[in-house]
Amino acid sequence: VITTESPVDFVGKLHRLCSERSSNRDVAVRPAPELQTDFKSGAVFLSYASEDRARVREIRAQLEAANIDTWMDERALQPGEEFEQSIRENIRRGSYFLAIISRSLDQPPRALGGYVLKEWKWAEDAALERHKEDAFLQPIVVDDTPSGARFVDSPYRDLHWTRLRDGRLPPEFIDLLSRGIRKYRRAK
Repeated sequence: VITTESPVDFVGKLHRLCSERSSNRDVAVRPAPELQTDFKSGAVFLSYASEDRARVREIRAQLEAANIDTWMDERALQPGEEFEQSIRENIRRGSYFLAIISRSLDQPPRALGGYVLKEWKWAEDAALERHKEDAFLQPIVVDDTPSGARFVDSPYRDLHWTRLRDGRLPPEFIDLLSRGIRKYRRAK
Protein backbone atom coordinates (compact mmCIF):
# COMPACT_ATOMS: atom_id res chain seq x y z
CA VAL A 1 0.00 0.00 0.00
CA ILE A 2 1.34 3.40 -0.98
CA THR A 3 -0.18 6.36 0.77
CA THR A 4 0.51 10.06 1.13
CA GLU A 5 -0.71 10.03 4.74
CA SER A 6 1.70 10.47 7.61
CA PRO A 7 2.68 7.21 9.33
CA VAL A 8 0.73 8.26 12.45
CA ASP A 9 -2.44 8.96 10.42
CA PHE A 10 -2.06 5.69 8.50
CA VAL A 11 -1.69 3.64 11.70
CA GLY A 12 -4.66 5.48 13.25
CA LYS A 13 -6.79 4.68 10.21
CA LEU A 14 -5.72 1.03 10.33
CA HIS A 15 -6.59 0.90 14.04
CA ARG A 16 -10.07 2.29 13.38
CA LEU A 17 -10.70 -0.23 10.58
CA CYS A 18 -9.54 -3.14 12.75
CA SER A 19 -11.67 -1.89 15.64
CA GLU A 20 -14.74 -1.69 13.43
CA ARG A 21 -14.20 -5.20 12.09
CA SER A 22 -13.55 -6.55 15.57
CA SER A 23 -16.64 -4.90 17.04
CA ASN A 24 -18.71 -6.69 14.43
CA ARG A 25 -17.40 -9.97 15.90
CA ASP A 26 -17.79 -8.93 19.56
CA VAL A 27 -14.01 -9.03 20.10
CA ALA A 28 -12.57 -6.56 22.59
CA VAL A 29 -9.89 -4.30 21.16
CA ARG A 30 -7.56 -2.43 23.47
CA PRO A 31 -7.16 1.26 22.64
CA ALA A 32 -3.79 2.28 21.24
CA PRO A 33 -1.52 3.64 23.99
CA GLU A 34 -0.87 7.34 24.10
CA LEU A 35 2.68 8.21 23.13
CA GLN A 36 4.63 11.33 23.94
CA THR A 37 5.37 12.70 20.51
CA ASP A 38 7.40 15.78 21.34
CA PHE A 39 10.78 16.09 22.92
CA LYS A 40 10.75 19.32 24.90
CA SER A 41 13.94 21.21 24.17
CA GLY A 42 16.12 21.16 27.26
CA ALA A 43 14.66 17.95 28.65
CA VAL A 44 16.96 15.55 30.49
CA PHE A 45 17.80 12.45 28.44
CA LEU A 46 17.88 9.21 30.46
CA SER A 47 20.10 6.46 29.01
CA TYR A 48 20.07 3.03 30.63
CA ALA A 49 20.46 -0.71 30.16
CA SER A 50 17.07 -2.38 29.84
CA GLU A 51 17.69 -4.35 33.06
CA ASP A 52 17.56 -1.01 34.93
CA ARG A 53 14.26 0.21 33.47
CA ALA A 54 12.34 0.02 36.79
CA ARG A 55 14.98 2.07 38.63
CA VAL A 56 15.13 4.60 35.82
CA ARG A 57 11.35 5.00 35.89
CA GLU A 58 11.70 5.90 39.59
CA ILE A 59 14.41 8.45 38.72
CA ARG A 60 12.20 9.91 35.99
CA ALA A 61 9.30 10.19 38.46
CA GLN A 62 11.53 12.03 40.94
CA LEU A 63 12.71 14.45 38.25
CA GLU A 64 9.24 15.08 36.90
CA ALA A 65 7.95 15.67 40.45
CA ALA A 66 10.58 18.44 40.60
CA ASN A 67 9.20 19.88 37.30
CA ILE A 68 12.15 18.63 35.27
CA ASP A 69 11.23 17.44 31.78
CA THR A 70 12.67 14.04 30.90
CA TRP A 71 12.89 11.71 27.94
CA MET A 72 13.28 7.94 27.89
CA ASP A 73 13.21 5.97 24.68
CA GLU A 74 10.36 3.78 25.94
CA ARG A 75 7.68 6.41 25.65
CA ALA A 76 8.43 8.81 22.82
CA LEU A 77 9.05 6.91 19.59
CA GLN A 78 6.30 6.84 16.98
CA PRO A 79 5.59 3.83 14.75
CA GLY A 80 7.63 4.09 11.57
CA GLU A 81 9.85 6.78 13.03
CA GLU A 82 13.55 6.63 12.29
CA PHE A 83 14.40 5.93 15.91
CA GLU A 84 18.18 6.27 15.66
CA GLN A 85 17.84 9.76 14.22
CA SER A 86 15.21 10.65 16.84
CA ILE A 87 17.39 9.44 19.68
CA ARG A 88 20.46 11.30 18.37
CA GLU A 89 18.46 14.50 17.92
CA ASN A 90 16.89 14.21 21.38
CA ILE A 91 20.32 13.75 22.94
CA ARG A 92 21.58 16.83 21.09
CA ARG A 93 18.55 18.94 22.14
CA GLY A 94 18.71 17.88 25.78
CA SER A 95 20.09 20.00 28.58
CA TYR A 96 21.71 16.97 30.26
CA PHE A 97 22.50 13.38 29.41
CA LEU A 98 22.09 11.06 32.40
CA ALA A 99 24.16 7.92 31.84
CA ILE A 100 22.74 5.34 34.25
CA ILE A 101 25.55 3.21 35.63
CA SER A 102 25.00 -0.18 37.22
CA ARG A 103 26.44 -3.66 37.18
CA SER A 104 24.03 -4.36 34.31
CA LEU A 105 26.66 -2.74 32.08
CA ASP A 106 29.26 -5.34 33.09
CA GLN A 107 28.67 -7.62 30.12
CA PRO A 108 29.89 -7.81 26.54
CA PRO A 109 28.53 -4.93 24.39
CA ARG A 110 26.56 -7.37 22.21
CA ALA A 111 24.77 -8.73 25.29
CA LEU A 112 23.61 -5.21 26.21
CA GLY A 113 21.28 -5.38 23.25
CA GLY A 114 22.10 -2.33 21.35
CA TYR A 115 21.47 1.25 22.09
CA VAL A 116 22.84 2.17 25.49
CA LEU A 117 26.46 2.29 24.30
CA LYS A 118 25.46 4.02 21.06
CA GLU A 119 23.58 6.64 23.07
CA TRP A 120 26.62 7.19 25.24
CA LYS A 121 28.80 7.73 22.16
CA TRP A 122 26.26 10.10 20.61
CA ALA A 123 26.18 12.04 23.90
CA GLU A 124 29.98 12.32 23.85
CA ASP A 125 29.69 13.84 20.37
CA ALA A 126 26.97 16.24 21.56
CA ALA A 127 29.12 17.24 24.55
CA LEU A 128 31.82 18.44 22.13
CA GLU A 129 29.38 21.14 20.95
CA ARG A 130 29.02 22.54 24.48
CA HIS A 131 31.08 24.39 27.04
CA LYS A 132 32.78 22.10 29.55
CA GLU A 133 31.18 24.00 32.44
CA ASP A 134 27.74 22.94 31.16
CA ALA A 135 28.53 19.44 32.51
CA PHE A 136 26.25 17.86 29.91
CA LEU A 137 27.34 14.29 30.71
CA GLN A 138 26.04 13.22 34.12
CA PRO A 139 26.77 9.65 35.30
CA ILE A 140 24.25 8.36 37.86
CA VAL A 141 24.99 5.18 39.80
CA VAL A 142 21.94 3.16 40.83
CA ASP A 143 23.63 0.29 42.67
CA ASP A 144 26.93 -0.54 44.41
CA THR A 145 29.14 -0.19 41.30
CA PRO A 146 32.49 1.09 42.56
CA SER A 147 33.88 4.40 41.26
CA GLY A 148 36.15 3.93 38.28
CA ALA A 149 34.72 0.50 37.41
CA ARG A 150 36.62 -0.86 34.42
CA PHE A 151 33.46 -1.88 32.57
CA VAL A 152 32.48 1.81 32.32
CA ASP A 153 34.32 3.48 29.44
CA SER A 154 35.87 6.94 29.44
CA PRO A 155 34.85 9.68 29.59
CA TYR A 156 32.06 8.43 31.90
CA ARG A 157 34.46 6.48 34.10
CA ASP A 158 36.53 9.65 34.64
CA LEU A 159 33.68 11.99 35.57
CA HIS A 160 32.24 12.55 39.05
CA TRP A 161 29.44 10.02 39.65
CA THR A 162 26.25 10.95 41.44
CA ARG A 163 24.91 8.12 43.61
CA LEU A 164 21.36 7.56 44.70
CA ARG A 165 20.71 7.98 48.43
CA ASP A 166 18.18 5.44 49.67
CA GLY A 167 16.94 5.12 46.09
CA ARG A 168 16.57 8.89 45.63
CA LEU A 169 18.49 11.49 43.71
CA PRO A 170 20.31 13.90 46.03
CA PRO A 171 18.46 17.25 46.33
CA GLU A 172 21.60 19.15 45.34
CA PHE A 173 21.74 17.16 42.09
CA ILE A 174 18.12 17.99 41.28
CA ASP A 175 18.92 21.64 42.02
CA LEU A 176 21.94 21.50 39.67
CA LEU A 177 19.72 20.14 36.89
CA SER A 178 17.02 22.76 37.48
CA ARG A 179 19.50 25.63 37.33
CA GLY A 180 21.24 24.17 34.27
CA ILE A 181 17.97 23.66 32.39
CA ARG A 182 16.93 27.28 33.02
CA LYS A 183 20.32 28.47 31.73
CA TYR A 184 20.10 26.17 28.69
CA ARG A 185 16.60 27.40 27.76
CA ARG A 186 17.50 31.07 28.21
CA ALA A 187 20.40 30.61 25.78
CA LYS A 188 18.15 29.04 23.09
